Amino acid sequence: MNGSSGEKTIQQELTHSILKTLASLTSEEETCRKKLIDNKKIIDELLSSLKTQNRDIKLAAATCLVSLLRSDKMVKSILLEAGDFHKELINIFVTSDKDHDL
Repeated sequence: MNGSSGEKTIQQELTHSILKTLASLTSEEETCRKKLIDNKKIIDELLSSLKTQNRDIKLAAATCLVSLLRSDKMVKSILLEAGDFHKELINIFVTSDKDHDL
């Protein structure tokens, strides 16, 4: 990797893998969703990942968010209070017209 903008960095690959793993873990298990929701730092990182320009990370973050939305607590206590999630989701939907994977 020579650092060009077209290549993924190790950090980006790691972030992408972690988000996909978290999405998988939280897709079926309420206890996993609760642990993630209760960790403010992870929620902040998730929001940051939704704002990234990296398409793969943004898609993985959106997938993780969908998994977390299966929890009533997430919808009530996090999303309704955090306008940034709302703004980023709208942005993803708007850009999804151009990128069908999103």
